[in-house]
Parts: sequence; structure tokens; C-alpha cells
Amino acid sequence: MKTFGASFLLLASILTLTSAQEPQDDDLLGVNVGALRPNRIQGFRVRMSDLPIAETKGSLRFGVRQGSTQCETAEDTVKEPKSAMVYEVDDKSLFGSCPSKAFVPWSQVPIKVRVLSTSRNDAFVDKVEVKIAGEWRNWEDKEVLVELNRPSDWRKTFVSDIPDGVLIRGFAITMSDESVAGTKGNLRIGVRQGSHTSCETEIDLVVDPKRGYHYVLTDREKFGTCADTKFNPDYRKPIQIRVLSEKCRNSAFFDEVKIKIGGRWRGWAGLFEEVSNGEPSPWEAVE
Repeated sequence: MKTFGASFLLLASILTLTSAQEPQDDDLLGVNVGALRPNRIQGFRVRMSDLPIAETKGSLRFGVRQGSTQCETAEDTVKEPKSAMVYEVDDKSLFGSCPSKAFVPWSQVPIKVRVLSTSRNDAFVDKVEVKIAGEWRNWEDKEVLVELNRPSDWRKTFVSDIPDGVLIRGFAITMSDESVAGTKGNLRIGVRQGSHTSCETEIDLVVDPKRGYHYVLTDREKFGTCADTKFNPDYRKPIQIRVLSEKCRNSAFFDEVKIKIGGRWRGWAGLFEEVSNGEPSPWEAVE
């Protein structure tokens, strides 16, 4: 986490919820200068929980609040969300009352987000994000319940707590050699570092993985939220990765998983590591 000392305290003192003095330097103290001014919302994301009952036949929408400024997206922002899926919304026609509202990310007043539902059955979410001033802000928890007429709690959002990050350039996974290692389902990879920086590839990163195969994946179209999430392999907080499965009737088994970041491959190796629907592999630090 960056430390700005007395200069930052002076900078923070000029911020208010609705306005901010415009700095002359476009890189003042390393701060995203756009975040010092009132900004419109640019997008939303929601990650549905892995539970089979997490999905719903209804729709989900988002509420955003900062002090007395509040807005809500359209009722059908995310229609019939499925378990384990990540949905990104950048269609302004679905933003409801939010296009007319402005938020100041670097204000001392936190930006909070909640999820609302139109469904008669419960929905469960793991992560919610809002994009303001070019930065994704999020809150993350496990299996947060959203009901009709009972939205999730208002929760404070955070930007990444990892400084000087770089993008992931590739993923790799080596399937075990045993006859039962393969599966007719899909595999995907999750990455995290610190408390507020995490991502997942698309659910079909590896389709129908075969035993004994070594898969190297560099198609950024399948990187999911990892396509724009930065990590720092030299930071004191370790990068951790895990493998998840989707649509697998049987367990899959792998021996090694890696990401390419900072110019080299980093990962962890095991022996006959198991992954199944709703039961990902454990988080392990890369080496």
C-alpha cells in the first residue's frame, strides 16, 4: 500500500463529496488524478457463487451510494444469472439513474455498493465491482444472500491494494497422468493477492481437459477479469492461484498450475490434485 505522508493528508483535505480542486500535475503524488474529481460510473461486475442454488430466474441490479449521492441500475441489469458466472455490464442503457450521478473515488466518504433482486428465489454472490475513473472498486465475500425485497447490505468498496502491478500474460495447467484425471467439463483459474485484488478466467479456459496434457493458454479473450487485473510478483504479499471446475460430472486431477507474469512462469506443483464442481483446489502461493 502506498504511503503519501503529510502531502497526502493535505491533498485529502481538499476533497469533498461533490467537488475537488483540479490539480495541475497529471501525476500528482502517483494518485490517479481523475479520481480526485466527480466521476460517472463506467461499469459493473458481479461474480455469482459456485452453489447450484446461487442462480436465479429473476434479475439482479446494483445500487451505489456515497454520502447523500445514490443511484440504482435498471431492474433487469443482469437477467437470469447462472452459478459461478461473472457478468460485466457496460451498457449505459442499463445504468438506470446512475448516469446522472457523480462520485469522487478519493473522497474520505466511502463508495458503497449493494445488490438487489427481482426474483422469488434466493441468489448468492461472491464479489461485486463498480468501475469509476478507470478503476475497478470491489467488495468480496462468500455466498452473500440477495432476496426479493431484501437486498444485500451496503458494503464499502476498495481499489486494489497492490502497488506497481503488471498484467498476467498466460496461464498453464498440467493434467495428471492417471486414467481418471481428465473430465468432460471445463477448468478455469483464479488468482488473488492481498485483500482486494483477485480475478478469474472465463469458465471455459480449458475445455474437456485430457489426462497427461500440458495446456498453455495465452488467448486474452479467455482471461476473464484477469485481463485487466494487475499483480506484483515482487510484493511482500504472495500471489496465490487455484483451479476451479464447471460442468464436470467427475473430478479432474492436475499436477501443476502456473501463470506468466513479470516475464516468467510462476506457479505451484502438487501430485494428483483434485478439483470438482463446487470444490476448487486450495489457494496456494506461486513460486
